[in-house]
Amino acid sequence: MDFTPDETLPVEGFQPQPHDFELADQAADSFDHDRLISLVDGLERDIALIEGAMVHVEAREFASANAALDVLDGVSTA
Repeated sequence: MDFTPDETLPVEGFQPQPHDFELADQAADSFDHDRLISLVDGLERDIALIEGAMVHVEAREFASANAALDVLDGVSTA
């Protein structure tokens, strides 16, 4: 949809909300960046293990697939 700068976006009922600086400060204080990075790293590792296990299953290398799944279950370490 084309519109000129003088027109408004076609979003009915949209009203910008005032920014509550106190609430934003509290949220910033309670944000744990290191924990988030750790969780993302763990998620990336788990995704890689799952993808690897899928490749091993497709190649009928079930022992390797089971090893990757054991790491996901916490049976051993990567």
